[in-house]
Amino acid sequence: MDSRPLLNADVLFQVIAVSSLQDAARFIRTSRFFYSEGPKILLRRSIALTSPTEISPFLTFLSAQDRIRFQFLRSLHLDFSSALPSNNPSSSLSQLADAFPLMTHLRSLSLVFDKGHVMSTLVSSISSLREYTTTFPPLRSLQLLEPGPSDECFRTLAPVLLIASNLDSFQLSVQSQGQLFRLLALLNVQPDRRLFTTIRSLSLLMPTLNTQASSDLVSALPYMTNLSSLQLTNSEELLGCHPGLAVAFAALTSIRELRMGAVGELGLNMLKSFKSLLVHVSLNFLRSFEEDETYEEGFFEQLDENQWPQYHPLKLLSRVAPTLEELDGHHWYTAADTTPDPVSVYPNMRKLSLRNASFPRVMPYIRAYPNLTSLVYHMDDPGCTVDHPVDFDAIGHYGSQRRLNESEQTSAGLTWERLETFEGGLLDLYILGLTCRIDCLVLDPFHPDLTYQFLPVMLLACPRRLTLNDLPGQLCGARGDAFAAFRGAGGSRLESLTIKAEVPDGNGYLDVAASLEELLLSLSHSTLREFNLTIKFVASNPRQPDQSQLHRSTNVPLRFAERLAEKFDLETYTRRFLHALPTVQHLHIALSGPRGRFRDAVMENGEFDFTDIRTYSLPR
Repeated sequence: MDSRPLLNADVLFQVIAVSSLQDAARFIRTSRFFYSEGPKILLRRSIALTSPTEISPFLTFLSAQDRIRFQFLRSLHLDFSSALPSNNPSSSLSQLADAFPLMTHLRSLSLVFDKGHVMSTLVSSISSLREYTTTFPPLRSLQLLEPGPSDECFRTLAPVLLIASNLDSFQLSVQSQGQLFRLLALLNVQPDRRLFTTIRSLSLLMPTLNTQASSDLVSALPYMTNLSSLQLTNSEELLGCHPGLAVAFAALTSIRELRMGAVGELGLNMLKSFKSLLVHVSLNFLRSFEEDETYEEGFFEQLDENQWPQYHPLKLLSRVAPTLEELDGHHWYTAADTTPDPVSVYPNMRKLSLRNASFPRVMPYIRAYPNLTSLVYHMDDPGCTVDHPVDFDAIGHYGSQRRLNESEQTSAGLTWERLETFEGGLLDLYILGLTCRIDCLVLDPFHPDLTYQFLPVMLLACPRRLTLNDLPGQLCGARGDAFAAFRGAGGSRLESLTIKAEVPDGNGYLDVAASLEELLLSLSHSTLREFNLTIKFVASNPRQPDQSQLHRSTNVPLRFAERLAEKFDLETYTRRFLHALPTVQHLHIALSGPRGRFRDAVMENGEFDFTDIRTYSLPR
């Protein structure tokens, strides 16, 4: 009987390609044809193993069909850093090392190192395969990923690098001065310095270097002509170890991604003279934490505010304006009453993320980044935190800054055509005063006293997809109705709504049923397609006993809000919700609590399912 499928084989192969490994393995057992041809498709993807216990079944799979499957493997990612301890990992690792010569078409190998030195053991085993020099996989990419290899691993890497003669991409993290010495020695094992050109990604995680180590690094950097990604965790101290380090880094022309932490004057001066055409830049101006886990002041806290404008992102990175696509800044302050002039245009800039930033002046960014699609903005202001009391004296300042940002866009007749995504706090977006539409809006937790800002924000953004994270428990009443924003133009384009709300056990006056009725009424005229709601009763005081222990007590009476939630008929409410909004195609409502009760309503593809579970009895 012919075992070939009646359906188009290319379609079925695509099903295999997008299936999980377990489902794909079941698929290829359905016929001889897929048993023979399916592994070729399956092994085109990067195969990830997350535990030494997965090695033996994987090798068994590859050994079928007279081991021919080994040659189909192209990319292997090994990450045992989160794996549970296994009985005999050395045996499995030895089996894997012995199998490497059979992987004749393996091109990419990624190794995530672990504290238990399991991966270092594997590298040692591979190093013993020197007799396989002619048959070792023709690796082109080798990644040694964080938290980084051990000193022992660096001592055993030299034979691997010699065997992997086709290597053209080497990515790794260096955690200590000793590791740097060993790395540079490894790269010098070949007299032509070819291995230096294989370094594509380098992360220097050590806080400082002595004179000899920094001098050796300065001498080595000019040979890393293909270095495309550079990370300096403690950049200011590191660059201060040798006067030539900043010059050597700045002279490289191949770097496309630059990440620097604890940025200061030396790092900023280096940036101004950088010759590489940077595409992605990430700068954190906060100093590294000390042993007591407290942070020093950041770079901008040590400056007068009138000095901030010279370090404005638009001015500082003007050399890479033609190529920059993504910028990620932390604790990067700008003066709200001063704008950089003239402003360079960054035509390829797509993603801007500024976290722990100062009060925003948005118009310079609109002019400089005309094609921006994604904006993340988080102010370093107490009003942005849900637990901090609102400073009512500052509310007027919030409003005036918003009006300034809005008026500048209106008077210039200029704003972004639209943003695909915005992520930040409600106060952040309120002050930014963006007049463009935002397709996907993700808002962080906000204080109930700032609920009044939600309606004007929604009226301008008119999002298609909205996520409200940890919405305040008190949604209605004197503080303002957050759901009113869904009734008019603000909710006119809404297709997907996700709400996550936490109800502190001390919130004795919240009526969950009334709030959800108000939500249903506000959404009844929308064309919502997807709705996800999670409400969770949580401990209001983190110093209290564990919430699960508290809720298991049969001696603590139910509070008023808990009694109302206990009586709430979620199943009936959900059915009414679906009847009122027939456009909804996916729905998930989860109510966790009170006291160990969990209710879950799901509608997917027209099928409705409801679950109501209680893990222990309520107090009488």
